[in-house]
Amino acid sequence: MQEFLQAARGILTILILLGVGYALARFQWVRKEESEFLARFVVYITLPPYMVVNITTSFTRTSLLHLGKGLPVPFFSMLSSYLCAVLLGYLLRLPAKRRGIFVVAFSLSNTIFVGLPVCQALFGERATPFVLLYYMVNTTLFWTLGAFGIASSENPRQGFSFAETLRRILNPPFLAFFLGVVLVLFGLPLPPLLTETARLLGNLTTPLSLLCVGTTIDTKYLRLTRDLVLVLLGRFLISPLLVLAAAAFFPLPELMKEVFIIMSAMPVMMQSSLLARVYSADYEYATGMIAATTALSILVIPLLKVGIQYL
Repeated sequence: MQEFLQAARGILTILILLGVGYALARFQWVRKEESEFLARFVVYITLPPYMVVNITTSFTRTSLLHLGKGLPVPFFSMLSSYLCAVLLGYLLRLPAKRRGIFVVAFSLSNTIFVGLPVCQALFGERATPFVLLYYMVNTTLFWTLGAFGIASSENPRQGFSFAETLRRILNPPFLAFFLGVVLVLFGLPLPPLLTETARLLGNLTTPLSLLCVGTTIDTKYLRLTRDLVLVLLGRFLISPLLVLAAAAFFPLPELMKEVFIIMSAMPVMMQSSLLARVYSADYEYATGMIAATTALSILVIPLLKVGIQYL
């Protein structure tokens, strides 16, 4: 019961901040122009230093290489889920402005904003390295395949351009993530002034992201549609089962496996709505997915935590 309440409390905090953003928009304290500015500010200004600081302060070269043995499980489970979502998107004939969002919502998790605090509540600080390991794979796939899929909705009929594809993949958050890994592997610490500046900027990421996503929530997108049902199945059933399947081929320590299962069932990534707004995709569609999966995770995650003890 205690674990159930701890997990629910972490997710409720997220919902409250989303509610504050929703109220700001309803009372028109934040209009469409300000919301678009917030989205760009987070993606281009606060998220890159947030990633660099997270990687460089959470890992050493030894721990990064040691934990790297667990990378195949999240990589193969997420990639399998991603390919399944791509196939579903085409079979359902989703509009171009929704297809990339649907794929990301189905296959990738909110690892930091929700996953880290929830896993720390469930497992304690010992879970943090495993959360960040899952986050590394999740982030790589989101800011490469996922970002390209969402960005492609901006002009879906345009012919393939290698330069444009490379520009979309090498976005600031992904470059910052890559920089953090390189700094750790080569043992190159950031100067204290840069570290502190990056930390202060990065600390704005979570609250600003939640407020920004909250400003875009429209209750009419919270209907139980076919797309939402499939995303719920992807988030809360298919993704955890794929982690279990991958773990059968790549044995993991018990705690790492449990953390990966919980992480795989986290809500839709907040950044999917931010990126959809930046690239003129259907961001209302994305925010509906975020709000619905975050609300339902209050019930699902604690039940999953209890259930994995019997696996």
